[in-house]
This record gives sequence, C-alpha cells and structure tokens, in this order.
Amino acid sequence: VCPHKVAGMSNSRAEHFWKRRARILCLRHNAAVWLSGWLPVVLMSAVAAACGILFLRQHEASLDIVWKGLVGILVVGAVAVLLVRRKAYFQMSDGLVRLDAILKLNSRLTAAEAGVGAWPEPVSAVRDRWQWRWDRVLWQVVAAAVLVYAATLVPIPGMAAIPPKPQMPPVAWTEVETWIDTLKNEEVVEPDSLENLRGQLDALRRQEPEAWYDHASLEAGDNLHAETTQAIRDLQQNLQAAADQASKLIASSDQGISDHELQAISQSLSGALQNMASGRLPLNAELLKKLQKMDPKSLKPMSAEQLAQLKQQLQQGSGACKKCLGDGQGGEMMTLQEGPLHAGKGGLGGGGGPAPLTAKPPTDLHTTTTDTVSNDDISRALPGEVVALSTGAHSVEKTAPAAVEGGRVADPGQGGEAVWKNSLTPQERETVARFFQ
Repeated sequence: VCPHKVAGMSNSRAEHFWKRRARILCLRHNAAVWLSGWLPVVLMSAVAAACGILFLRQHEASLDIVWKGLVGILVVGAVAVLLVRRKAYFQMSDGLVRLDAILKLNSRLTAAEAGVGAWPEPVSAVRDRWQWRWDRVLWQVVAAAVLVYAATLVPIPGMAAIPPKPQMPPVAWTEVETWIDTLKNEEVVEPDSLENLRGQLDALRRQEPEAWYDHASLEAGDNLHAETTQAIRDLQQNLQAAADQASKLIASSDQGISDHELQAISQSLSGALQNMASGRLPLNAELLKKLQKMDPKSLKPMSAEQLAQLKQQLQQGSGACKKCLGDGQGGEMMTLQEGPLHAGKGGLGGGGGPAPLTAKPPTDLHTTTTDTVSNDDISRALPGEVVALSTGAHSVEKTAPAAVEGGRVADPGQGGEAVWKNSLTPQERETVARFFQ
C-alpha cells in the first residue's frame, strides 16, 4: 500500500470528523441566538391573546380569531427573528475557531481548512463547553401558556352564564308534528300537503339547538302552528257541513224534499267541496271524488247505503280534526255541554254544586233569507256605534269666492271669530309664559 494513499485516507477521515463537530457547535449556537429573540415574541403574543380572549368573552363572541391570530403571529415572528439575527449566526469557520480555542490546537483546524497543514487526529471527547439554561427558556414558554389558559377561565363580572343546549323543541313544533301523524294515519288529508307541512317543520328543526328558542325561530314556529290550526279547523267545519248535507240527502231519499231545500243543500255542499279542495290542507282525493258524486238534484248516482257510508267517512275525518284541535275551538274558555251538569255537595257553606252550563241544540229555520234588525231607542248607544244610515246629496256652493291677494283673507270674521282663543290650564299658562313674552 502506498504511504501517501494511507495518509490521504486518514486526513480525509479527520477532516470529516472535525467539520461534523463544527456543524454541531454552530447549530447549538444558532439555536440559542434564535430562541433568545423569539421567546420574547411568544410572551408578548400571549399577553395580546389573553387581552383578546377577555374582550371577546365579555362580548360573548367566538374565540377562533384569537387562536388563528396567535398562530400567525408566532409563525411570522419566528421567520422575522430568523432573518434579523442572521449576522449573529456561526459559520463553519467560526465553529473551527471555537474548537481551536477550546481544545488548544493552536489554530491547526483553521489552518487545515485554509489548506495549510494536515487535519489533527480525531479525539474521543470534543465538547463546546456550552450548557443550556433551561430555566431561562422554559419560564417564558410556561408563563405564556398559563397566561392564555387563565384568560379562558377567569370569571368576568356581569357575564351571563352560557345556557345549556335545549334538549326539547318548542311545544308548538311538537303539536304540529303530532297533528301531521294523526291526519296521515286517518288518511284525511292529501299526503303531498302533509309532506310539505312536515318539510317546513323540519326546516325549523335543522337549526342549531341554541337557535330553537330565538325570537325569529319562535315567531316562525308560532306562525306555522297558527296557520295549521286554522287549516285543520276549516277542514273540520267543511267536513261536518258535508256530513250534515249527507244526512239531509239520506232523509230525503225516504220522504220528499222541496226544491228550495234542495237548492240550499246544493249551495252548502258546493261551498264545502270548494273549500276542501283548495284549502291549505286539501281533502283526500278519493274521498273528494265521492263527495263530488253527491248531486242533490239527482239522487240516482249514489244509493242510501253509499250515502250512509260516505257520511260515516266524513264524520271520521271530522273526528280526526277534532282530535288534533282538542275539545276547545280557538280560544274558548270552556265547552258548553248539551245536558245539565249533576249537582254536587259543594264546598263550605253549601251551594249545591256548580251552576248548569247547558246549550240548546241549534234550531234549523229552513231558510237562507236574512232580515234586518232595527232599534229606535238610542239611549243605550255606545260611542262610535252606528246609529243610522241615510242617503242624500252634497250641498254645493255655486257662487265662486272672490279673488284676493296672497296672505289676505276675504272675510275678516265677526264677533269671536276675529280672535283666536284657547283654554289653557294654569300649568300650561305658566309653561307658555316661560317661553313667550
């Protein structure tokens, strides 16, 4: 083996060893320089983030902007410190000078780097004699973390506690959903209209639970509840009216009926059919076709049995609507019963039980003619009440007034008309006198 070749291999290995040690030394030094400039940025950013958190919590706003801003400031600060402090960083030559001074090599490393002389032989232990002061590094990081965390927990005076998420939707929504299920099971209303109504209800339910009881959400739910209530009530009244007309048609098949009564039945049935077909909750199409066959003037299309079956279906539909609305009808305080209430023992002092609340069955006068009601006694008339109506002609002055100059009047007035008088209370007179002389 050539001695020069062996010496060259040994020198290359030594060069690699010392340059690797110099790079590690430079890396430790440069990291310390960068941390010394970046840690104050971390601490100041934490102070700003804590202030932002307290401000947003006081106004009950989202903290997302604080977290995003904090991350952005830390990244930008890290890059800025890296660029600003680049002059203080060690290069390879600086690392070799430091090793020469520590190991007392008399500048042999820097000379070998310059090409003068050979690289010294590697040594077993090479230390840069720098030690990390972790107390100076960690206290700033810990202080920043504690400061931000405390800002999220510290109680704020006057800040309302965050209400829990509601578990149950408003009662109006639940009632509408119950009505939809009832009408669907009874097959009273067209399925498409029920699905449309369910879609409106689902649109309210898809909101965040925190928004269920907001003013706008409650108002929308109450509006949907009121419209559905009115639609079910109208359908129930029309179904009951059609059932009554079916009863009359059944009775007319056994005994004769006058043309006037047939005309009244026809008008009532036509109105009920039109309302049930064009309402917000239209009647089931199959039942509507059966109703359209009820021709009061010609009873041949349907027999008495078919009419009786149709009447039963109409009464079932009306009962389903009543089941949705309950016993009351739109704000009634109590329901009148057709029959006397049984008297009880009463409370202290007797009394014989509650007073009877009875309602007589309505009387069918078999007429559609309306009569006017008049009363000449106006002693009990209320303010604003119409006492009488009369027709007449306006009194038109045919003589044109004389032309006058602007700002002048044609008639200066007579007597008390020439002076404007006003009745004032003593307090009002004092107020006027205070501002006008």
